[in-house]
Amino acid sequence: MTTDVNSFYYYGSLAAWIVIIQVVGGITGYFIKDEIENWYKKINRAPLNPPDWVFPIAWTILYVLIAVSGWRLQFAQSTAEINVIRALFGVQLILNWIWSPIFFISHKTGLSFAIIITMDLLVVATIVLSFLNLTVVQWLMIPYLLWICFASYLNFYVWRNNEEGEV
Repeated sequence: MTTDVNSFYYYGSLAAWIVIIQVVGGITGYFIKDEIENWYKKINRAPLNPPDWVFPIAWTILYVLIAVSGWRLQFAQSTAEINVIRALFGVQLILNWIWSPIFFISHKTGLSFAIIITMDLLVVATIVLSFLNLTVVQWLMIPYLLWICFASYLNFYVWRNNEEGEV
């Protein structure tokens, strides 16, 4: 009986991670959708900017990978190194969630570029530190790193080729 309860908690927490991360991403998407139409589509965007429909698909997949990584970190045995990885993961996740409003709503493209570069570095550190103890986290975070590096390029282009707050 105890095993069933532990299994329910273990896998239930995975579901909770996925739902919470997706819901926060969905809420963010809801609040920025008007700015995508009214601001983002009117500014100078990078030549490699993908079609709009790519972003929700990419982020849905990436948020599942991020959620599974967070879940694995939750159940990793606490050590000083694991606690550092957890902290890096948590900070980059918070930065992920604040990047969109700063970029799309406030149009602070320079500040958002600084935030996304910080995210890049935190995710790299998470991947590197996960190498020996949490290889699943390491592999799950690599697609995310590749995407946010690409997003960094997109953000940089917008920052350098538009005025801050340009409409």
